[in-house]
Amino acid sequence: MRHFHLILIIVLGLILFSSISVFAQNTSLPVALSLEIQPPSPSPGQSVTVKAYTPTLDTATTFFDWSVDGVRKSELSGYGNNTIQLTAGAVGTLIRASVAITGSNGQPAQSSITIYPSTVALSWYAQTYTPAWYRGKALPTPNSVVIVTATPHIVINGVMLKPENLIYTWGYEDRDWLLTGVGKQAFNVQMPDQADVDQQVRVIVEDLDHRIRKEGSIFITTTLPRAAIYRLTPLGGIDPRAAASVISSFKHETIDLQAEPFFFPTLFKKDIRFQWSIGGLAPQGNPQNPFITTIEAGDPNLASLPVSTDVSQPQPNNLVARALASVLMFFK
Repeated sequence: MRHFHLILIIVLGLILFSSISVFAQNTSLPVALSLEIQPPSPSPGQSVTVKAYTPTLDTATTFFDWSVDGVRKSELSGYGNNTIQLTAGAVGTLIRASVAITGSNGQPAQSSITIYPSTVALSWYAQTYTPAWYRGKALPTPNSVVIVTATPHIVINGVMLKPENLIYTWGYEDRDWLLTGVGKQAFNVQMPDQADVDQQVRVIVEDLDHRIRKEGSIFITTTLPRAAIYRLTPLGGIDPRAAASVISSFKHETIDLQAEPFFFPTLFKKDIRFQWSIGGLAPQGNPQNPFITTIEAGDPNLASLPVSTDVSQPQPNNLVARALASVLMFFK
């Protein structure tokens, strides 16, 4: 009886081992396959790299069968061809790339990815002072604040995504990302305290489902503040086209001169100081309008008179934004 039990245990063990072996032979892990594109969201006409990853298989001995927009591409397919190059179309179009492989165990795998061409434009506005009549662009100067705005153009499945519904991540130079959030289209940048310095501002724009990841960057260069002197008339004011280094006048004529600052790191003229010099002497000045000075050539023998103004604005860290304007007065 004891031998019978022993034989029964051995038989049951063999049956169990055989079942486990058969199960192991009939069960295999699925083939891992994924696709990645670079750049993630290309611009129209940009070259796009699509790469297939198969960590469980030998790439060199794996046949990659590629299709683009549902059409098989034999010229792109082959053993070891895990990377293809495509060209992005216009914004609003899309490319569907897919690849099929067969693992060493005969198990197939397939993966696909959709490429959405998109654009993002960056523009900037410097918060620096310009006269009301000035029609040019305010330029960034040391310590000024520049507002950078992103304007994305993203279309998915024929629908234009609203800029206010996108995720923006901002940063500049080599610093970590400083601002992120939905609808954060604008970013304030504090410019360096030196002139002729480039500041790179970067942004990443994504849709809420993270199908699109569009990157953009722009370089902004600081310049120095400027100033100019104009002749001021009682009725006509100044002529913006008449800034010059020489002004002629009749003797015994009273002349008003007005200094105009440009690109100082403020939005208000009252923050800017004016120190006039007439013939090397400092006039009493006009407290209400310090940017205006009056010339009275009372000396009949006076032929010329140098006039200048030191325009300045105090800055943090004991720095000063400064520009010098000068003019030479000639008397007839």
